Amino acid sequence: MEISLDAIRHGKHVLVEKPPAMTLAETDEMIAACKKAGVKLGITLQCRVRKPIQAMKKAIEAGRFGRILQADAYMKWFRSSQYYASDDWRSKRSSGAGVTIQHAFHYIDLLSYLMGPVDSVMARMSNKAHPEVQLEDTLMSWINYRNGAQGAVVASTAFWPGTDMRIELCGENGTAIMAGEKMVTWKFRDEQPEDEEIRNLGRGSVGTAASGPADFDFADHQIVMEAMANAARGLGEPAITADSARDTLEIALAMYQSAASNKEVKLPIVEGDFEL
Repeated sequence: MEISLDAIRHGKHVLVEKPPAMTLAETDEMIAACKKAGVKLGITLQCRVRKPIQAMKKAIEAGRFGRILQADAYMKWFRSSQYYASDDWRSKRSSGAGVTIQHAFHYIDLLSYLMGPVDSVMARMSNKAHPEVQLEDTLMSWINYRNGAQGAVVASTAFWPGTDMRIELCGENGTAIMAGEKMVTWKFRDEQPEDEEIRNLGRGSVGTAASGPADFDFADHQIVMEAMANAARGLGEPAITADSARDTLEIALAMYQSAASNKEVKLPIVEGDFEL
């Protein structure tokens, strides 16, 4: 965070890996510093730009799902013990380690991006397969969205050999499911001419990091980086702004608070109630 703030105060546009910071207060400080310096702050949450996600977003805005009843994220990955030992930060929650922020943050973000504000969360965290680190490698969480829908986030790095993550949206008039970066289900009561093309979005053969940290394609990152370059030239905004990433961070922090207290946590959270 300090490196980013230093760059911002020197008038530099900044693209930060997720999360924007590890606290809401730090994130707010970065956002305020950017406004003061007149520079752009983008966050690398590259999964948002996947074509199936953009198709889901457009369908929600068009009302094709009707009332959305359920929105879930499933991430059943595998990471070895060597992965956690490969860098010092990978075993420190204060540095962003732990499956909730280190890995599942991307998919919590997709739910936030698609569904909007969250009313409350309930979470359980455990270490199923990596006793050498004092971190959660498995998250089970339930979400109540402000629009009345409910959802689940199931995420782990304990499940060999690792399978593609899934985003599932279920409404009264339609269901859409993305696995990895491919649309695997796209069915609506009101069939539209473009639906067949949408069903074929994504390549399926592209890695999405289920089995290893380098097992993914560069295309999503490239879109985010090109958008940031254009924003730096005064041509629009970053693909993912810090304000929207802040919403995702608040949900993730609420999950930590819930797991620690064994209680449902309402949003907005009181950050001082819990320390990572």
